[in-house]
Amino acid sequence: MALPSLGGLRLGDRPDRPDRPEEEAETSQWVRFNEAECADLPAEERRERENCPVELERFRDGQWIWHATREENGQGLFYYPEAYFRSLQTTKGQDPTTRQDVPADVIRDLAQGEPRPDGGDRQTLPGASAAAVASILSDQQEARQRREGS
Repeated sequence: MALPSLGGLRLGDRPDRPDRPEEEAETSQWVRFNEAECADLPAEERRERENCPVELERFRDGQWIWHATREENGQGLFYYPEAYFRSLQTTKGQDPTTRQDVPADVIRDLAQGEPRPDGGDRQTLPGASAAAVASILSDQQEARQRREGS
């Protein structure tokens, strides 16, 4: 079993970004969009980084977005969190790009909503109730059993 990427985990102040200490709450999936970080990227990569592939809209600077990491069966793309969650509902828990199962703990983390700088309770994503998460996980398990012939 591969270990998850801890690349986005922050354990202390960010000397490279003292203006945004709240980023230490980020996980490997939740990130704040930083327009300046995209400026030097090649055009194609910049388009992928600046736009949600589901909504086809540009992210706003400082906005919380969802990073579907390769370690969690994503393509490494960035999404509006609500759009990614709706995709998981439609695809029975599979990443919309790779069509691989997204782990249950990742789906639950997404549904909890964006991290809060003060570490307080997170606000559930719209439409991501406990019943909606349970439905995705149940659909995912049924689809997996059909694929495996069980």
